Amino acid sequence: MAYSLALRIGGNEADAEEVLVDSFYQVWKQAGRYDASRGTVAGWILNIVRSRAIDTLRSRMRVARSEKKILEGEEVFAVVAPLPSPEKQAIRREEQAVVQEAMQELPEDQRLVIDLAYFHGLSQSEIATQLGQPLGTVKTRTRLAMQKLRRMLMQE
Repeated sequence: MAYSLALRIGGNEADAEEVLVDSFYQVWKQAGRYDASRGTVAGWILNIVRSRAIDTLRSRMRVARSEKKILEGEEVFAVVAPLPSPEKQAIRREEQAVVQEAMQELPEDQRLVIDLAYFHGLSQSEIATQLGQPLGTVKTRTRLAMQKLRRMLMQE
């Protein structure tokens, strides 16, 4: 589950693996901080993985902005990740098409919060602020959308 979450957010296997290593190292170091009254161990671990994956995604976005500056003629140093094999790229495109199709089936308000959270890396608080809606509404829409997506993707 943790790997799948990291892969969904980050979009590539190398980043997902790195996120997993960092996350489980953090779990090991901070095991004493786990509070059973706040949720399950799995939920706690997945929250750490999600945070790490979003951090990695944001970092990659900074690199992409730097690459854009280079293409526009500005002098910036950038690190570029290697491309996956053509076979992995084809599999990835197929998976993306399935997810995009499932996303189109969601009501617009639910699709928007999922897009902002999982594809733009915003927290639920940031989404609430950006949309001018209560945090509880954003949380409910996210939960409903995730449940619908799970059902649709399990049918695939």
